[in-house]
Amino acid sequence: MNRLIDISTRLVGYALILLMVSGCIAERPVACPDDDSSAQLSLRLAVQDIRSLRATEPGVEALNENKIESLQILFYSSGALYWSVSPAPSTDGNYSIPIPEDKQGGFDGNSTYDIYVVTNLTFTAPPQESDLAKIPVSESVAKLPNDKFVMQGKTSKQIDLKTPEGKQLGAVELRRVASKLRITPTVDITGYAVTGDIQVKFVGATDRGYLTAEESADGATPISYDYRATQDQQPQLFYSYYSNWSSDPDQAPYYLLTVPLKKEGEMTVVNNYYRVALTPAEPHFTANKLYDLKLGIHKLGSTTPEEPVAITGTLSILPWALCDDQYDLPAANYLEVSEKEAHIYNVETHTISYESSKKPVTPQIVEVSFSYVNGATGKAITKAIPTSSDQYPTVTVVGNQIKIQSKLPINNIPKKIRIKVSNGIAELDKEVTVYQYPSLFITHTMGTKSSLRPDGTLAHNGLNNKAIYRITVQNPPEGMILGFPPRETTDFWPGYWNGSRWVLTGGNKISKLTTKRDAETAQMVSPSFELASQLGATEKWSYLEYGWTQDYSGWNLSWTRTNKIGAFDETALCDCALYTETRIVNGQEVTLGDWRLPTEAEIRLIDQLQNDPNSAVKSIMTGRYYWSAKSDAAIELQGGSSGSTREAFTRCIRDVKEPTIQSHVPYRLDR
Repeated sequence: MNRLIDISTRLVGYALILLMVSGCIAERPVACPDDDSSAQLSLRLAVQDIRSLRATEPGVEALNENKIESLQILFYSSGALYWSVSPAPSTDGNYSIPIPEDKQGGFDGNSTYDIYVVTNLTFTAPPQESDLAKIPVSESVAKLPNDKFVMQGKTSKQIDLKTPEGKQLGAVELRRVASKLRITPTVDITGYAVTGDIQVKFVGATDRGYLTAEESADGATPISYDYRATQDQQPQLFYSYYSNWSSDPDQAPYYLLTVPLKKEGEMTVVNNYYRVALTPAEPHFTANKLYDLKLGIHKLGSTTPEEPVAITGTLSILPWALCDDQYDLPAANYLEVSEKEAHIYNVETHTISYESSKKPVTPQIVEVSFSYVNGATGKAITKAIPTSSDQYPTVTVVGNQIKIQSKLPINNIPKKIRIKVSNGIAELDKEVTVYQYPSLFITHTMGTKSSLRPDGTLAHNGLNNKAIYRITVQNPPEGMILGFPPRETTDFWPGYWNGSRWVLTGGNKISKLTTKRDAETAQMVSPSFELASQLGATEKWSYLEYGWTQDYSGWNLSWTRTNKIGAFDETALCDCALYTETRIVNGQEVTLGDWRLPTEAEIRLIDQLQNDPNSAVKSIMTGRYYWSAKSDAAIELQGGSSGSTREAFTRCIRDVKEPTIQSHVPYRLDR
C-alpha cells in the first residue's frame, strides 16, 4: 500500500476518489465540508492495496512502521512560509481543516504553494522553505519495535477557494526518513545442521538524519546494535538514517553473524562466525528504501569471533512501500525475478522466485562456461561446457520457482550459468546469471608490476604468467587445519651483501609481520589466499641471512655473526616481508603490500591442485623446491626441477579477508 494524503473540497455525500500512484488503483470515500462556500480543506489518509515486485516489503503494523501520532502541514509560497497547521489525530483517517480568516485571502488562485506533510515529528516550521530540508530528525530507530517513524511528502498547487477544483490538492506520497535493513540467512552446509538461534548484528547504522536532505546529519553517531536472534531462513530487521561511506570504503556497513553448527554424528555445537559486507552500488543509504539481503551460508565460518569469515549475499534495494495485499497484482504486463545474479557455494540446487502477469514462464540456458588463466601459457581462457557433459545444468519451473540443478565443478573453477527467462513478451525477458563454486576453487586477477619487476616485464622466457591466483577453501577436507595463520613481528637490519655474508652497517631496523615459524602454524591453511604472480618469481635463494660485524685486532680482520636478521631482499623471509605487487582495480592502480611466506600446508595444497588431473589450472609453481615459513628445510614439490632443501625458490602469498577479488564480478573493496 502506498500511503497517500488526499486533500479535497466538499462532495455530495461520499465520492469515490480515484488515486493512481506507482501503478496502483484504489477507491476510498472522503469526508467533506458541509457546503461549497466552506473555507475548509478535507484530508484523508487513504490506504490502497497493491502488491508488485517493485515494492514487495509491506510497512508492518506490528512494528509501528505505518503509525501516525501527529501531522503537520506546511504551505510555502515563493520560498516563504505562509501557513502551518497541525490537525489533531483522527481515528478514521478523515480530517476537516478550517482555514483561518487571515489566511483565506492568500488562497485566491494567484499563488502556487509548495505543500509539505510531515508526520511524527515535533518541530517549529522554518520561515524559509530552503531550511526545511535540514530539519534534524533523531526519533529513535534502534529498537524493535520502534515507537514510530518520521515521514514526509510534498506536492505543489495553485489553491483557489472560489472553485471546487482549486481546493483539491491531489495526492501526497509519504516517505519515511529512515531506511530499513533486512537480512534472511539460509544455512546449507553439507554434513552440518543449525542447532539453536542464529545471532545477527548490524554495524554501520546512524542515529539521526535530516528531513529531506540526503546527507549526513550534524551530530550523527553510530547506532550500537546488540545481537538479535533469528532462525534459519527467517528474516531479522534493523533501521538506519542516512549514512555515506564514499570517501572511506573501509567504513562500509556490514553484518556479523554467529551460527551454531553441529556436525553429523557429533554432539558438540560450535559457533561459526561470519561477516557480510553491505555494498550497494551507491555508497550510501537512501530514505524509505528497503535493503534486502538474501544470504546463503554454504561453508564453515571462523571459530573465533575476532576473525569472522567473509561471505557475500544477494542484495536487492526496493521501495519500502506500504504494501500488504498478498494476492492482487497490477493489470499491466510484467515479469520480475528475485535474483539477477546469484553466487552459490558447494550446493547443487538453487531456486529463484519469479512473478509474471502471463504464464507459462520459460527459462532457457544460453551459456554454461568456466574461465581461468592457463598456468603454462598465461593466457585467459573461457571454455563452454557442452550439453553432453554431466556438468551441464538443468533448469525447470516448479510453481513460482525456477529450479537450477547443476553438479559441483570438479575442475576447481567456478561455473557460470546464464539463463534467459521469458513469459512470451520479448521486451520483458530477464537474464539471470548463476556462479556455482565447489568447496575449493581458484579465481584470479592480473598483476601489472611488482617490487621485483617494477617495469612489469617477466624475468625470462620461461615465465609468462601474470595471474594472481586466489585459492578459496569453503569446507576443509579431513585433517586440514583451516584458519588465517598467525603472524609475528620480525626485525630486519640494514647492511650490504659482500658476496659471502650480510655486513651490518648500523641504522634503523625495519619491522614487518611475517608468518609464524612454529610447527603448528606450518600445518594451517588460510581459508582464502592469493599467490603472487610470476612477477614475484625468484631465483634460488637461502631462507635468511644473519648480519655480521667486522672486528680488527691489529692487522687481523675477524667476523662475528649476530642474531640480527639481515634486510637482504634476496632471501626468502625478507623478500616476502618487503614484496609488493600492483594490479588495476576499477581503473585505478592498487598496490598490495601485505605478503608473507606460505605455510608448508599451503604449499602442499597448491601442489595438489596443480597436479589434480581434473584441475583446469596447472603449472602454478614450476620449481622443484620452495620455501615455506618454517625455516628448517624447503618443501619439495611433485614436479618441477632445480633447487634443494637449502637453496630454493620463493613465492609469496597474502590472506584475503574480504570477499572482493573475483574476476567475474565488480570490485567492491580491496584490502
